[in-house]
Formats: sequence, C-alpha cells, structure tokens
Amino acid sequence: MFIFFGICMLIIGIPMLFASDKGSIPPILTILFLLSGSLMIVGGYQTNKKNKEKEKALNDYQQSIAEQLSGAEKKKTIIVKENKTIDSKLEHTEPNAENYKPDIIANWHYTIPEWKKMTKEERVRRTKEGIWLSIFIGAAGTLVLMWSRDANLGIALFISFFIGILISVLKIVISSNEMKMTKNNNIIFTTNALIINGKFKTINDVDVNLEYLKFVKHELGNFIEFSLQWATRRGPTNDQFRILIPEKYKDEAKQIFEYYKAKGVRVEEF
Repeated sequence: MFIFFGICMLIIGIPMLFASDKGSIPPILTILFLLSGSLMIVGGYQTNKKNKEKEKALNDYQQSIAEQLSGAEKKKTIIVKENKTIDSKLEHTEPNAENYKPDIIANWHYTIPEWKKMTKEERVRRTKEGIWLSIFIGAAGTLVLMWSRDANLGIALFISFFIGILISVLKIVISSNEMKMTKNNNIIFTTNALIINGKFKTINDVDVNLEYLKFVKHELGNFIEFSLQWATRRGPTNDQFRILIPEKYKDEAKQIFEYYKAKGVRVEEF
C-alpha cells in the first residue's frame, strides 16, 4: 500500500522537477512530493521485508493454533495454560522459538448482523479520529512550513492537509481490510495475535506491545478495546481497536481479561 502511494507521489513529483515553466510550481511542493514518495517506497520495502522474515514464524504459529483447535473440546472454548508473563516470540530469530506454543484463549463466531455492528463502530470511530488527526496535522504542518520554509499560506495549507487526510484515509483502509466480512466470521484470541477471519493481527511481539485491555460500553454493544504500542524514531506511539462481545460470549470475555491480566497486561475490570 505504501509503495503504491509512494510511486503515485513520485509520478506527480518527477514531472514537476523537469517542468519547463518551473516558476509556476513552488519548489517546496516538488520537494514534498519527491521526498514523501521516496520515504513511502523505502518504508513499504522495509515493511515487506520484515513481513517476509516473520512468515516462517507465523506459519509455525498458525500450525500450533490449528493443532490446539483440533484437539480442544468442542463445548469448551477457553484453553488457559499456566500463568506466566506474556512472551514476545512471534519472530523466528528468537531463541527456542520452535518450542514456543501460544495459548488459544477463545474462538468466537459472529452472525452477520453482529459483524456489521462491529465494523460500523470501527469505521465511525476511525473516521472521527481521522478528522481530528487531519485538522491537527493540517494546522501544525501549516505553521511549520510557513515558519521554516517561508511557504505562503495557501501552499502550506494544501500540503499539510493533504498529508493529514492521506494518513487518515490509509488508516481507515487498513482497518477495513482487517475487518472484512466473510460468510463465516470468527475471531480467535491467542497469546500474541488475533486471527480475524484467517488474517493475523499481531498484538504482542518484538515490535508491538499490548499496552492494555479495556471494557467499553457503546450504543451498538459491548466491546473489548485493545491498545497496541510500538516504538518510532520520535518515541512510542499507540493505536486502539475494538472487538464486539457477542452476548453469548459475555462470560468468556471476562476470562479473556483474567488471562491477559495474569500475563502482566494492564486491564480495566468489567
């Protein structure tokens, strides 16, 4: 995704660089498109490389989950082993990673109406976050460009809000792809990841830390909010996502909180 947008920005920026009438194009605009496009391509390449490095570990993880599911009692969803601090072994470079067996905490199945409720809440919440994020980046970016680059107000506003809106749209697209509906919707809760309709969403490994779990009451239902934290060059950053608690799994939701609490994760009680 980032590589695609990076190429698009370079396609726009390169012609600006060689335009015959360069006076009509602000230099900072050309630099922005070229720099942003290059950074997106490099970032996308590094992300793809890291994903490939984790592919073997994910396959082993999935195999372990499948083995546990096939051996579990059909009427009992919760499979809790000994209580120990949560490990971050979702990368094959970790020592003894081949002996690491994740716990299956729960396997929830959703009806289509329940899944639609969950995706609606996620979409609305991400959209609201995107609006505020775009305003913040737009305002802050405008001031920075005008102060440090002597850009005029119009150009600074356009560049800043363009970047803010682009980031917000990317977050919404990624979230929608993760929660894409199928005929048989289910979420498997494990030690290090959620498996959402067969797609892995890592919640704890060498790069991502499960910061906390929170119970959220909403007009569309009750949700478990997961907060993930990871390091960036400018310090730690966070992102939250929510999982709907179907009424039939209310008791299991409490056990999920107890499981992660025993693993050392901060939780907000029901």
